[in-house]
Amino acid sequence: MAACRALLLVAGEAHNGAMQAVVYDRYGPPEVQHLEDVERPVPAPDQLLVRIHATTVTRTDCGWLRARPFFVRAFIGLFRPKRRILGMEYAGEVAEVGAAVTQFAVGDLVFGVTGFGAHAEYVCVLERGAVAHKPAGVTFEEASAVCDGACAATSCLRSVDIGPGRRLLIYGATGSIGSAAVQLARAAGADVTAVANTKNLELVRSLGADRVIDWTQEDFTRNGETYDVIFDAVGKLTFTRCRGSLPPGGTFISTDGVRNILWWAWTWRVGDKRARMGIAAYRKADVLQLKDLIDSGRYRAVIDRTYPLEEVVEATRYVETEQKTGNVVLTVGALELRRLEPPLAAALMRDRETAGQLLGATLPPSWPQPDFLDILPLLAAAEGEAAKFGAWAMVERVSNTVVEEIGFLGPPVDGVVEMGFGFRRTGTADGQISWSFPADR
Repeated sequence: MAACRALLLVAGEAHNGAMQAVVYDRYGPPEVQHLEDVERPVPAPDQLLVRIHATTVTRTDCGWLRARPFFVRAFIGLFRPKRRILGMEYAGEVAEVGAAVTQFAVGDLVFGVTGFGAHAEYVCVLERGAVAHKPAGVTFEEASAVCDGACAATSCLRSVDIGPGRRLLIYGATGSIGSAAVQLARAAGADVTAVANTKNLELVRSLGADRVIDWTQEDFTRNGETYDVIFDAVGKLTFTRCRGSLPPGGTFISTDGVRNILWWAWTWRVGDKRARMGIAAYRKADVLQLKDLIDSGRYRAVIDRTYPLEEVVEATRYVETEQKTGNVVLTVGALELRRLEPPLAAALMRDRETAGQLLGATLPPSWPQPDFLDILPLLAAAEGEAAKFGAWAMVERVSNTVVEEIGFLGPPVDGVVEMGFGFRRTGTADGQISWSFPADR
């Protein structure tokens, strides 16, 4: 991928304002999505431009993709999508800030959730929106899989008491919302019963559930137990089925189901048991609270599978099976390529400081700065060629690894500029650095 993009860049067929994104132009199955080069967004004065390293495919993304339920077309487009790029959750690095931004700076590592646009290399988000600095102890993949499910669970449970002494049952406890709800309720002090399938019982125990029920072996509505709150995190239950498991004053909350909307309206004034519909709201305060929980070891993202961005169709198919555990993550290789004209190329080849500034300036402050002492003789040997034809430089970040490449361009052959001799430096978060000489150059 790096080689292909580099060749496009030196040939003048790409430009700094472009990015790759997954787009869809009509509603339908996962196959309507495809990768496309689109204009990179430009941040408004109160926005951040985030270079995305990881994102997710959520249940909501699948709903938008197929425009289900049908009434959502009133918001996302009646006949075709108004927003071509899906994706809600993200984790990455601030690439640019608007003039009015004060809480973030270029190079900051961030995570958050937005309405659309995260299935891309870059996204613009409001500074006042649901975004915060990334917790230090987690990867980009883990950070990207936090906010949607946890913010949705927080929104659903905010209106009820889940403090100490309260009994809470969570149905669908291993999905994105359910696995978040188990941990949030446990952190609040509730007595948590989690309903899951056989293979995931140990997982929900590890998340903090006090008791677990295997729904393939036991129907919790027939065991004689009652719960102050029953939270259906997957939208599969109904109030009528669960009513007998609620005590007077108990509350049933569901994330889906038209029938439950009707019961919500009815029980608002009739009876001593309540039905409520959970409506997700994404707030900065909730993301900041999640960061604190992660930093203190009281919350972790549950990740089922990880795919590269270009395999978004396969990832979406899997989410639509409704068999995922936790979250499905997409990794995004944040790639930068620079075409250097001969004068700057010559300086790059002979001057370690110039080379370090060129590559180091694109990296977060926490990364070790480049050191070219070990290969200065090789750079010096390449200086003559670089002065003639120019050079290239590339920085690619995947998860917590940074790959830097520099080299010179060979002479045109049949009008095509070829890559010349190159050097690759790989650095990881623990400070390990290695040099290699790419064979494909």
